[in-house]
Amino acid sequence: MPPEEEAAIALDALAKNELQHAAHHIACALASDPTRPEWLELLEKIVANADDPLSLAPLEQGKPTWFGTAAVRARILARAGKLEEALGLLVQASAGAPEVDYMAWGKEWLAPAEAVKSVTNPELLSGLVLKSVLSVEAARHEPFTAWHEGLLALVDAVSVAHPRCAALLNARAGLLRRLGRLDNALRAAEALVATEPSWHSYVCLAMVHRARKDLESTLGAYRKALELDPSDVEARVDLADTLAEHERYGESQRELDEVLRREPKHHAAVPLSFYVRIMLDTTDPRPQKAFVDYVKRNPANVRAGQMLARAAALLAPYVGFLPDPQDATVNSLRQILSGKKPGQPIETSSFCTQIEPPSLSLIESVLRARHPKVDIKIGSPPPSEPDPRRPHGPVEYLLWRYEGMKPIPEVSPPRADVAKTIAELASAPYPRRWERSKELGASIGPDGLESLLGVMVHPPPLPANIAPWSWIFAVQVAAAFAIAHVDPGWTGSLRR
Repeated sequence: MPPEEEAAIALDALAKNELQHAAHHIACALASDPTRPEWLELLEKIVANADDPLSLAPLEQGKPTWFGTAAVRARILARAGKLEEALGLLVQASAGAPEVDYMAWGKEWLAPAEAVKSVTNPELLSGLVLKSVLSVEAARHEPFTAWHEGLLALVDAVSVAHPRCAALLNARAGLLRRLGRLDNALRAAEALVATEPSWHSYVCLAMVHRARKDLESTLGAYRKALELDPSDVEARVDLADTLAEHERYGESQRELDEVLRREPKHHAAVPLSFYVRIMLDTTDPRPQKAFVDYVKRNPANVRAGQMLARAAALLAPYVGFLPDPQDATVNSLRQILSGKKPGQPIETSSFCTQIEPPSLSLIESVLRARHPKVDIKIGSPPPSEPDPRRPHGPVEYLLWRYEGMKPIPEVSPPRADVAKTIAELASAPYPRRWERSKELGASIGPDGLESLLGVMVHPPPLPANIAPWSWIFAVQVAAAFAIAHVDPGWTGSLRR
């Protein structure tokens, strides 16, 4: 029913002195717009005519209460001077419909300078705020920025009278973190730790550091929390999840082992442990099968299903990892290098049945970082038609040309800063490279395009613990990722 009709029914019921009926319908109208003046005025008239105003919006013990009824009851309590009780109930009511601006009432009630002094139990109110936020997050899985802002305004107002209340600081840090105001969230979390250096405070600080993508500070705060309370399995699971997020799977599994020793069926630790075991050895099918079986047996565990999907994605080539080149020359060199120590000479000659990619010619120069004497000869038959050495049409940016059968880089070496940037990107965990490339590509910009092309055929020095052909491929893919973000749009863009 349209809210205007609800208000009309409420007005008619008031005229008939059917006050509870009237209160219900004006609550329905206000659930669409709690700030509409004429509807608030009508509610005031209904309440003023009642001998027992609270009976207009009853709370039935053991039964759920509709959020509109709870909100109206909160307004009646505030009218009666029971502000603290009203605020607590309003917070809970607003969680039933966070898209409705009930928090505007709380702001109105706390506007008088003396009002906040009536809040004598800020710990209870803070607990209701965080409990409501968590319940909405669990049920709705979507952001409610305006609601969070309203809750934050309430917390800030009450904090004026209780500036060193740890519960308020905790609620404030959590709300600011959810709103993305991370510098302010960090200040609130640090004030919380200074006020009450408990395990709970350090968990709050860790969550802010994690949102700020400060890994070492996150780990330090979680470990401090666990030092204060080693039995806190939730903090340990969060620590393990953070470590897994940064591909520190061995450390993550050690934390999970401790959690599962204490709680073998922990709803978050079990699926995370499956995920970590898969990532520790992607060739072992046993944890993969066990994870699938677990998800089938526990369909209500949404987190488990999400983590299984994530594991499946990360096991897909080019999505979760960059596969090694499998060219004939690479396969031959892989066998030769497996028996060589750094510094030993590398000499090999091979003949391929078709022309191999020109980038393989870079292996020799890249290998010299580990083996000063390298001589790699690659033979191939005369090219067929169409000739793979030549482009089939006009090409504005050509990376290679051929002198006979020898590939020659056609672009100049990159600027040093671009080479360094792409080397760092190519060294990052593969699943993060695309996201990182967005900022890096934009910072390099169109003027750096020639250098991004240049780094593809003039790769940076070979790092330790990676094969030369893998490094060349990783650099080329990283450069391609960056090129995809050098300018916005598509039509007429350089990246196209």
